[in-house]
Amino acid sequence: MQNTPVKLLDVVALLEDKPAEGLVAGQVGTVVEVFAPGVFEVEFLDASGRRLVLVELKRAELLALKHEAAARRSRNQSDTHFSTQRREERRETQRRRTL
Repeated sequence: MQNTPVKLLDVVALLEDKPAEGLVAGQVGTVVEVFAPGVFEVEFLDASGRRLVLVELKRAELLALKHEAAARRSRNQSDTHFSTQRREERRETQRRRTL
């Protein structure tokens, strides 16, 4: 996952505690600025949507989060394959009925 590029407005999780900033590993934030390759400003909010902290972090300290899992993409591809297979089976059944 560390190979996944991080971009502006990406949702990320903190991989290590940052006690000076009051953050713990696993907290989720949003990239609000890209300072340089591999250096980001990340905003962390509380449950009410108020800013807890705005902190500069390196790529190695972040895990890029995804909204759609790879397994779901695979399932959707399988669903397409299944639909195509069912369509072919129906056509074959109709062809046999007309013979």
